[in-house]
Amino acid sequence: MADEVRPASATEPGAPAARARRAEAPGEGQHGIAAAAREVWRDERVEIVAAILLSLATVLSAWGAYQATRWSGVQANSYAEAAALRVWRDERVEIVAAILLSLATVLSAWGAYQATRWSGVQANSYAEAAALRAEANSHGTVASRQLQIDVASFLAWANAAAQNDTRLTDFLESRFRTEFKPAFGAWLVSGSLDGAGIPDGTPFDLPDYKLAEQTIANAKVAAADDALLDAQEANQVSDNFVLTAVLFASVLFFAGIAARFRPQWIRWAMLSVAVVVFVLGLIVEFSLPQNVGF
Repeated sequence: MADEVRPASATEPGAPAARARRAEAPGEGQHGIAAAAREVWRDERVEIVAAILLSLATVLSAWGAYQATRWSGVQANSYAEAAALRVWRDERVEIVAAILLSLATVLSAWGAYQATRWSGVQANSYAEAAALRAEANSHGTVASRQLQIDVASFLAWANAAAQNDTRLTDFLESRFRTEFKPAFGAWLVSGSLDGAGIPDGTPFDLPDYKLAEQTIANAKVAAADDALLDAQEANQVSDNFVLTAVLFASVLFFAGIAARFRPQWIRWAMLSVAVVVFVLGLIVEFSLPQNVGF
């Protein structure tokens, strides 16, 4: 058929070029595949790197969140510890203040009791001193009367002796009081005689002249003096116990006001003053004599 297409022969024009293009076609296909593979690999590398970065970012983000949670717990614990420390500091102040208040109250009451007891001792000692003074005055009055009798008897005897009235002198000597006779006898032989034959001086100057009532009066006076000293000492002891009550009242003030302040240094300053005053009051109170009363 005339219209049937025939394959080009080698002798036809353009056949070598077509064959050359067909010969080169397989090389161009391989090159395209390699280029496509390289494009795919580049895309895959980006995806791989992105996947790795996403994985690492996810892990590190989770680790950061975990650490934040942990440190939030540490922060909360620190706040709790700080709050607990503040509470403990406040409680320490209150505990020390409570102890001081309790002890100061008890010791102040004890000091007041001792002051009352020693005031009673003072009153009793003053009363005893007054009673002893009264007894001493009574015995002294009797002794003065006896002395007057002895002096009158001696003067009468001296007048009789000066007149050489032996009868009267013997009578008077027999009437001398018993306490006067030893002194009179010692006086008669004590020294030189004057012109009337009477020794110098009087029997009343000799140590042999003793009045029992005067001795008792002197003893009562000495006892009254001792009782008066006891009363004065008891008064001083009572005053000292009142002083301890004042000191412990100061402790109550400083310890009670310490908890009213917010700054810790003021609290501890008040407590320090309270402790110093408390120790001072304690030393003073127990250095004094104690009167238990039973």
